[in-house]
Order: sequence, then C-alpha cells, then structure tokens
Amino acid sequence: MRKGESGQAVLEYVLMIALAVSIVALLGIGIRRSVIMVWDRMSRDIAAPCPRCPPPSGVRFP
Repeated sequence: MRKGESGQAVLEYVLMIALAVSIVALLGIGIRRSVIMVWDRMSRDIAAPCPRCPPPSGVRFP
C-alpha cells in the first residue's frame, strides 16, 4: 500500500460515518415530526365536544 492510499482509506471511512450519522438524524427528525402530527390530530379530535365541532382554542399538542 502506498502512502497516499492509507490517508484516502481513513478519509473515506470518516466520510461514510458522517453520511450514516446524517441519514439517521434526518430519519429521526422525519419520524418525530410525523408522530407529532398524528398525536396533534388525535388530541384535537378527542377534545372536540362533538364529531364535527372545532376543538377548544386551548388544545395544542407540542
């Protein structure tokens, strides 16, 4: 192995780790956002006094 190839392997390893961490972070944010939207809608539906009535103004999920 030549001298430059060793440095390239380390750089590729670091970049792959950074890419994996970025993908996991983006997936976590997306999943968290979708769960919050589902819970927000469910809490508004449950808090409404009747099926088609709007919920009270103080009902917020976050």
